[in-house]
Amino acid sequence: SIPAPAPRPMPGQGVTRGVTRGPQPVGSHRRQLQHQRPAAASQQQQQQQQQAPPQHSSYAAPVKSLKRSSTVAWCPSSRPEHSALLASGTTDAGTIDANWSSHYHLEILSTSFAEPSPEMRSVGRIEVPQSFSSIAWGKVGMAEGKHAAGIIAGGLSDGSIGLWNPFEIAGNKPHSLGHCNSHNAAVSGLEFHPSKHNLLASAGADGDVFIWDLTNTSKPSLSKPHKATKAHAMGVTAIAWNKAVPFILASSSEQGVTNIWDLRYKRAILNMKSPGQYRLATTGLCWHPTESVQIAVSYKGPVVEIWDLRKKGFPTVKIDNTNMAMHPGSVETMAWCPHEPRVLLTSGDDRRGVCWDAKDGSYLCDLALGGPLNELQWHPSRPSILSTCSYDGDLTVHTCHDFGPLAPSWLKRPRGVSFGFGGRLLSFGAADAPSKDGKAATPPGPGQVKGTTSVKVQRTVTEPEFVKHAKALVHEVRSFPPREFCEKRASESSCAAEKETWRLMSALFEQGGARRDRLLRELGFDPPAPAAAPALAPAAAAAATPPLVDTPT
Repeated sequence: SIPAPAPRPMPGQGVTRGVTRGPQPVGSHRRQLQHQRPAAASQQQQQQQQQAPPQHSSYAAPVKSLKRSSTVAWCPSSRPEHSALLASGTTDAGTIDANWSSHYHLEILSTSFAEPSPEMRSVGRIEVPQSFSSIAWGKVGMAEGKHAAGIIAGGLSDGSIGLWNPFEIAGNKPHSLGHCNSHNAAVSGLEFHPSKHNLLASAGADGDVFIWDLTNTSKPSLSKPHKATKAHAMGVTAIAWNKAVPFILASSSEQGVTNIWDLRYKRAILNMKSPGQYRLATTGLCWHPTESVQIAVSYKGPVVEIWDLRKKGFPTVKIDNTNMAMHPGSVETMAWCPHEPRVLLTSGDDRRGVCWDAKDGSYLCDLALGGPLNELQWHPSRPSILSTCSYDGDLTVHTCHDFGPLAPSWLKRPRGVSFGFGGRLLSFGAADAPSKDGKAATPPGPGQVKGTTSVKVQRTVTEPEFVKHAKALVHEVRSFPPREFCEKRASESSCAAEKETWRLMSALFEQGGARRDRLLRELGFDPPAPAAAPALAPAAAAAATPPLVDTPT
């Protein structure tokens, strides 16, 4: 049977969600819409507030800047005259001037805070035939005294690597120490070994990874971390040496694959792939500053992963777009702070610099670094110093001491001391547990985990003779009453002034009126005579004196 059609609403009536309503007064629909619009607007505001990142912004002060489209590297020397130097190599971006002529330079810049100018000062520069795609500054020859400030390695866009002496660049001398030619495309990554300073790892857009021995810079020797034809199927985007294990090297590619190479066996012992169905290119690769088994990888998307290589198959920390503070587009570059291992800094296409807690991936703060950035580098030996390079052609040096709820380790006092009363000395510092043979443990070096903090209270003697007299005084005061002690010291003293002082002190311990009389005598005054009793009148005396014999009444 066919169901009967529903009755049509009469004029003035309305149907809402299948319920027929009666006639409504004129203007009721308008009032209903007016009530619905604010409700919809409030829901929209709530959704925007839920999607907005937390407001824990911190200010990174830009102290030095320069208009340069470049890639940079800090000087590894800790000497004060060298630590403020920065090597800058001109990149492809922004190299054409108004006359359509292009020039590429390798330049050394001074970022010393003692110089009043807000711009970096050029120490020296030379012209090179190709643009730079990567640059590194290593400690080659510093220990032997051959190169006081190390050497600079520059990866060029034609696949070659140039080696220069910083002192010759400062003197505007274009002479190079040597060249390394093996890549067939631009050199996308360079990094010197952290402990074996003569080794240089290079990565290219051709997908290969090489290791160069620069013991003889004029004839560098070449080796590969693998036995295959190529290290990656696509171009390599980043390369990084392990900070603690000398034979471990990591490289990542545009295909989103990260390989962990063991140089002893010349093969990849582990590999990680980008999450999701579509392979995202890697944009950053950083080893943990102190933990040799942890590595961070960032991708061309809103994803950062921190892997513990002991737990294969999944990252221990993952930061993606489910975190409200994450970059909405992609992570362009990343840097792990070497002086505070809990701070992982990322920069995205949203022109934000975000600090994350590497321990659990929680949001710490935003840093005002400008942008969009294509390079982030912490200073290797000076905490809180950070250099940035932007796609807009801005080279800036920042200082940062504020990471939101996390206090950086360089602001903490490693030890301290303070004097108290009674010769007490209060001190605090790292408590190093003794070794098994009973000897004191070696203090932890840079990059090692420190022990707990101990607080000690000690008694110090700076003047032994004074302490001896003080102890004798305490003993005698406890052995004699105060007045007798002062009289004893007055009789033993040979100095008239000292004898008089002890006698005055003895008078202070007298009781009652005797104290006043003795003080007056010691000061050379006679104490007043006692006042006589007043005489009574005869009648009053007779009345006051009782009769000796009772008189009869």
